[in-house]
Amino acid sequence: MKRTEIRQLFAAPESFDGAEVTVCGWVRTIRDSKAIGFIELNDGSAFKNLQIILETEKVSNFAEIVKLNVGSAICVRGRVILTPQAKQPLEVHADEVVLEGASTPDYPLQKSAIRWNFCARSRICVRAPIPLKRYSACGAWLRMLSTAFSTSADLSMRTRR
Repeated sequence: MKRTEIRQLFAAPESFDGAEVTVCGWVRTIRDSKAIGFIELNDGSAFKNLQIILETEKVSNFAEIVKLNVGSAICVRGRVILTPQAKQPLEVHADEVVLEGASTPDYPLQKSAIRWNFCARSRICVRAPIPLKRYSACGAWLRMLSTAFSTSADLSMRTRR
């Protein structure tokens, strides 16, 4: 079956109501209980995550899937159900979940690392090049650039003051 991007689902949820789709992406969170599980999936095409509903009766490898770590790559085949009363406009009830690539427990972008206020001093690869909250306005951004790229003569004059 043809893969559907998550942004297509969120762009026109009414057109996918009850349709069988295949979505692939990376696991952002996994929650489970005895008979039901929830996965937030993101494929990079949208900022929002797609909620996947797993049921023990429908998904044959339920026990394996709910033990996956954040960052694991999966493909899900299931039916789209509209949920206008919930926070998300739709969800996918999984019929089949295929593990494409497992992730290790030390994957650097855990759920707490996704927010901008996460302390990333120990992980240089996820550190922002500038403090994002300090330079949000255009004028402040220009002042920061002019300060950063000033000449050495101008810099020596500032240090004397």
